[in-house]
Amino acid sequence: MRLHLRSWQRLPKANWHNKTGGAIPSDFLLDKGEKMEQIASAKNEYIKLLRSLKQKKNREETGLYLAEGEKCAAEALRYGKVEALLVAEEGHPLASRAEEARVRVICASQAVMEAVSEVKTPQGALAVVKKSRASCPKPGSLWRWKM
Repeated sequence: MRLHLRSWQRLPKANWHNKTGGAIPSDFLLDKGEKMEQIASAKNEYIKLLRSLKQKKNREETGLYLAEGEKCAAEALRYGKVEALLVAEEGHPLASRAEEARVRVICASQAVMEAVSEVKTPQGALAVVKKSRASCPKPGSLWRWKM
């Protein structure tokens, strides 16, 4: 299994998003037939990035957010742009759906899931989703009905 550490993961936290324009490169996907990654340490660079997403400023800088829980992760796989899926066990049903969609699947230990998750007892799945850049209309720019 090849190691998935790229140069963007080894940069200091304040600089990695500037080098890639705020987006994580898509070349970290697994090749077809390759097994999912195993991460057992909360000190892994990618896990540190995911832990930083608990703060709003880091979510805005990276353009990523976490969809916690099996239902939210399944909805993100169906409708969103999922960068990675963290699962607690290898045979998880969402893992096969993510592999079909060519999404990076990481089998994380319970300690890693607890470190990344914001809830006390994390569920078995967590999706890393890229924010959509939908624009909102400016205040006062909407035409109002007159009666």
